[in-house]
Amino acid sequence: MHLRFGSSVFVGSSVDMAKFFLRTHDVLFLDRPRTASGKHTTYNYADITWSPYGAYWRQARRICATELFSARRLASFEYIRNDEVRALVRGLFAASASGAAVHLNRDHLSTLSMNVITRMVLGKRFCGEGNFFLEERKSGPTIVLGTDMLHVAVEN
Repeated sequence: MHLRFGSSVFVGSSVDMAKFFLRTHDVLFLDRPRTASGKHTTYNYADITWSPYGAYWRQARRICATELFSARRLASFEYIRNDEVRALVRGLFAASASGAAVHLNRDHLSTLSMNVITRMVLGKRFCGEGNFFLEERKSGPTIVLGTDMLHVAVEN
């Protein structure tokens, strides 16, 4: 089956078709479509998420698998994940203190994810207690990240 949603989408509607796409011809379907955002934000498709399948992509994937996503490395950051989940639950508990229902939504979960990632990478939280921005430092530039990750600015 072939569908068109702005770009070609193939649907494997049986086990045999899924094997055909995922095993036999997987190399043909590996690359992401080339877009302006990939070109301009990743230095002409130079990072692992946008680079085309080839020797560079395989080497970058190998480095990520052995250095960034190894069991030892992930275990070393377990305390960060625990702290951030605890902070989320504390925030939800505090919000429910008035007796009103609190809905756990996409904003809570994306903020949790961004807090974990930024603490692992930058050593600081994406947002502090009760706000969606990093606290400003006394000196030097500050990175301010919007909640939807479309607004990224560096302020002096």
